[in-house]
Amino acid sequence: MNAKFWPSFKLIAMVKVALKILHSFRKRTFLDIFEEIKKSSGYYSKVSSAIQTLLPSSRFSPAVKKQISGIVRALDLEFARWLQAHAEVLVGADLDYSKVLCWHSYGVINKLETAKILVQDENIEIKRRFVLACKYFFEDHAHALWVNISDEDKIHMAGQYCSLACMKFWMTKLYNRDMKDSIEMFHNTTDTESFSENYLGLRYYFKKLEPRARYQCLSYGLKEGEIHHFDLYLCFAELTINEVRDLLHRLSASKRVRVMELFLNFPLQSIFVEVVHQSWIFIPKHSLRNLLHIIFHERVQKSWYDINYAQLAKELWECSPFPYKSSLRRDKIYEDLILFTVCFTDWSHNSS
Repeated sequence: MNAKFWPSFKLIAMVKVALKILHSFRKRTFLDIFEEIKKSSGYYSKVSSAIQTLLPSSRFSPAVKKQISGIVRALDLEFARWLQAHAEVLVGADLDYSKVLCWHSYGVINKLETAKILVQDENIEIKRRFVLACKYFFEDHAHALWVNISDEDKIHMAGQYCSLACMKFWMTKLYNRDMKDSIEMFHNTTDTESFSENYLGLRYYFKKLEPRARYQCLSYGLKEGEIHHFDLYLCFAELTINEVRDLLHRLSASKRVRVMELFLNFPLQSIFVEVVHQSWIFIPKHSLRNLLHIIFHERVQKSWYDINYAQLAKELWECSPFPYKSSLRRDKIYEDLILFTVCFTDWSHNSS
């Protein structure tokens, strides 16, 4: 798998506009942010109102506005996922997220740079900043924060995190002044759940893992939904083609489909078809149906406009091996393909 993601200037420009719109109405943390994003009608009403206020109608076509509204929703979901992943650290913190969050130009939160800001933000309790430094494998920050944590708080943390292997490892090593290798705990692990506390720092340690540990890490993360789609892409980008093939070979068919599905998340859809095309050897016939079903029923029917998903489904079908297509021509999914591509492929031209 050697598909490379290169954001277009158009994408970067639309993300810039979408972030401005998002900041205009996402002033605070919503506890029910996921539910709000799922309710597409009310959500798009709010986004459309912001677009009408911020974007001159003469400069942006209806099609561009529609796609920008979809990108706003994708960025908001990215924000919601980030909040969820960092909930333990952010509890009680009074933060202006429009100033704290660092975004890549292509619409993904730069978690490493954002975490570096947070571990130095004294508005956040020092114990929570220490936990964040450990989860991101910021050794220097972890050392500095540990020195400044009171003995009483260290004792409290030892009891609080005694059941978490990652935090127990960090605190024991720092207490004994024996921190030589921050990923030592992964070297000989045979337990997939040992990775469950450590996905925030995935990009730091994944390349350093042995092949078996990489498989365990990826397998557990896919099963539990812990892996961020862009982190997965960047981890794969650091591996050789043979290493990626070895990983995919070890995964079950359902988890291989899950890998493909992650490339349907913004902004990786532009390489989705290429990724699948390079992976047919690992994808059984029924998995093509699963991918089409996800596109139609989780994207098109749920009014995701960040890209034209019906067009994407058409491109996926066209690149699929002939035996795969033959096996589906009498399946209802083929009827869906015809219906959705006829009705929705040209939405960018028919938007109003």
